[in-house]
Amino acid sequence: MQQRRYQQKARLSMSVAVIGLFSAIYILVGGVLGVVIGPFLRGYPAHFLRGWLMSSSAAYSGRMWSASLLGLMSGLVFLVVVPAPAPYLPLATLAAGVTYDLALSPVTKYSSNALSSRRIILATSISSVAESITALAVLTYIGLFTDNPIILAIIWTAAILANITLACVGSLITIFSIRKKILLSRLY
Repeated sequence: MQQRRYQQKARLSMSVAVIGLFSAIYILVGGVLGVVIGPFLRGYPAHFLRGWLMSSSAAYSGRMWSASLLGLMSGLVFLVVVPAPAPYLPLATLAAGVTYDLALSPVTKYSSNALSSRRIILATSISSVAESITALAVLTYIGLFTDNPIILAIIWTAAILANITLACVGSLITIFSIRKKILLSRLY
């Protein structure tokens, strides 16, 4: 009984460490990319990073709300640390994390869905849409987009499609690393 409790605590500690690690990588690499190449690429590398690290956080921790925690932590850090923070960052990253977790949870066990290639791509796509809609809604609300409705629809569509594409490409890193881990475990 006591050994079982110890094992549960050890697994929980490992999951928290994994989530913290992927959050730290997202914050550091996202921050550096934002400063170095952000003005030229308008934040698109962040979509790739989010797809990769959010899916990795869920896959390697196997815990519900792991992507949400990554989104919350990174959004709050970016809000506090970035000199002129984008007003949509905390909301958009949290929306992406929550929708990622919810997309993995409905049918069967979260931990097994977090390892499914099909589920990873589906959850990444849905979370990308949620992130884009949240960010674009905030930017539209504060008056950044004042174009006519047709131009606005084109901007929104292009931004959502770019986010989905880049995030799914990023999540492929997770899929390949899971397959490699499974293959290696079968060899040894």
